[in-house]
Amino acid sequence: MKILLASLLLFATGLTSLHASTPIKPAELPAPVVQTLEEYFPGAKTLSAERETDDRRTHYEVRLQYKAIKLEVELSPEGRILDVEMED
Repeated sequence: MKILLASLLLFATGLTSLHASTPIKPAELPAPVVQTLEEYFPGAKTLSAERETDDRRTHYEVRLQYKAIKLEVELSPEGRILDVEMED
């Protein structure tokens, strides 16, 4: 029983390590990410940025104020837009 419990605990902690999110400064965003944001959202103000790692893949989530709306943009390190969501 102790072995089963220990195995389950190790499995659960292993799952949490597959997803890691780290707040970063906008100046720490890779150049391709910054270039894409400037191209698609000219004049937008960066509100926050995070580096996320899922299953050993890194991407960036950037919250923007673009004109009158707030957006959350998910990008690959190469600057490819993966997802865009409007915030309330």
